[in-house]
Amino acid sequence: MESIWAGRLAGRRLLPTPTGRHALWAFLALRRDRLKPGDEVVLAGFNFYVIAAVLRQWGLTPVFADIEPDTLCLDPRRIAQAVTGRTRLVVVTHMFGNPADLPAIRAVCHRLGLLLFEDCAHAVGTTTADGTQVGAESDGALFSFGIQKIVNTFGGGMLAVPEDLAADNTLPGHHPSAVDAFLSVGSRAVASAITQTPVSDWTVQPVLRLSRALARHGHPGLSRTLEPARNDPAYRFDPDSRSPYRNFMRPMLAAQLARLDANIRARRAVRRQIRERLADVPEIRWLAEDRHGHSNAAYFGIRVPDPQELAAFLRGRGVTATTGDFRDCSRLPQFDGLADCPNSRRTETHLLRLPSHPTLGERQIDRISDAVRDFFTHHSPLPAPRLTALHGGSRA
Repeated sequence: MESIWAGRLAGRRLLPTPTGRHALWAFLALRRDRLKPGDEVVLAGFNFYVIAAVLRQWGLTPVFADIEPDTLCLDPRRIAQAVTGRTRLVVVTHMFGNPADLPAIRAVCHRLGLLLFEDCAHAVGTTTADGTQVGAESDGALFSFGIQKIVNTFGGGMLAVPEDLAADNTLPGHHPSAVDAFLSVGSRAVASAITQTPVSDWTVQPVLRLSRALARHGHPGLSRTLEPARNDPAYRFDPDSRSPYRNFMRPMLAAQLARLDANIRARRAVRRQIRERLADVPEIRWLAEDRHGHSNAAYFGIRVPDPQELAAFLRGRGVTATTGDFRDCSRLPQFDGLADCPNSRRTETHLLRLPSHPTLGERQIDRISDAVRDFFTHHSPLPAPRLTALHGGSRA
């Protein structure tokens, strides 16, 4: 793994894991010396609920701080407001592949004596302002290679830590049954094939309908792969739930990393062209993806007044758009949130994800742009969502 990542994560110990959440679990195990039951962890309110659930399952208490609304990432100004005498760790997510303000976040962690862990599940190829791969200089970082990620090896993940941390430690084991391991990889291989553009234009919706029907009849496996739950209050991490990292994944990873920069350029070009075509649509609020570095454009987010209605309209025009991938976790009852995160709340309400696959050509880009424009041309205008950062999202 370290030879494959040479030049991007130099000086890191790289440990393959079944998924990104396995990498977080392994980091918590390696840092038992600093993380005890009852300790608090600061993380962004707008997040993937599983991250907070894994922390809580380990015996830690998630404490949510608000995000920068134009990057979707943890606002460093909110960290200190959430810190108490029990805080030991900050988890920063590079949401949608947009780099967080790492220099400012590191400064806060250093001043307060906190560990820093980076969630780089979306951020392979995302770099800081000086060109460094995110995850290269913190106390730990997770990476994910699932089917919807910019690097896809039909699953798998990786933990990156300082070289001395894992030298004398053993990662937690995982022992799925042979059948579960086969189904885990196989379902992701099938899902990967059917969700690739342009194949997805005529396969995704029928397969989604099939997967939902199977789930209703007690067979949720495919549905969980294609449509991970937006929130499951009863979720518990099971280390044996996924296939171990397989040898065939390494050459897949190496091949995709070799063309990663070209992939990112193509994705950024798609995003730029759609943005140029829709620059005069006042209802759209654009993100500042490169505010703190260089985004890999893994996901293309926009903020609109009614993302659900727009997504339904786009589906009718043959354009797949996604809403509700992530939530304002500070409002989820299972975490007993004590923070008010208005930017996270507004983001959950107004965020829409547009297609940004690197194979999209001019005709497809025109179809996406024309469909979005037609929606706002023929629908009653609503007030555009605010993008201004709010002050006051402090812990109650």
